[in-house]
Amino acid sequence: MVNLENSPEVLTFAILGNILNLAYNIPLVYRVWQTRSSKNISGAFLLLRFLGSISWLIYAALVEDVWVAASYTITLIATTLVFYIKCKDRANKKLITELELHVESEVIEESEV
Repeated sequence: MVNLENSPEVLTFAILGNILNLAYNIPLVYRVWQTRSSKNISGAFLLLRFLGSISWLIYAALVEDVWVAASYTITLIATTLVFYIKCKDRANKKLITELELHVESEVIEESEV
């Protein structure tokens, strides 16, 4: 078996992977943050992405791989930001629903009088 641990090729792919990881996370987080909406992003997707990132970070710590750790730290931060917006979306939706129900009940009460 060939030992590629310290080869320039491995380092090149590690750097390239981190650049691409950053590149695909930026548009997602930017769009969600800008619109303050995550309605088209599945909660299951975010949960799996979060758990996958945690798993990779544990692996990176165990094998002491700074490139994997850097890559999945970026993904974890991006996922956390999108999840934050997702939670705010749900809270706002619940609040709006409660307000609508309250207004409807007042309208019904007034029409009965």
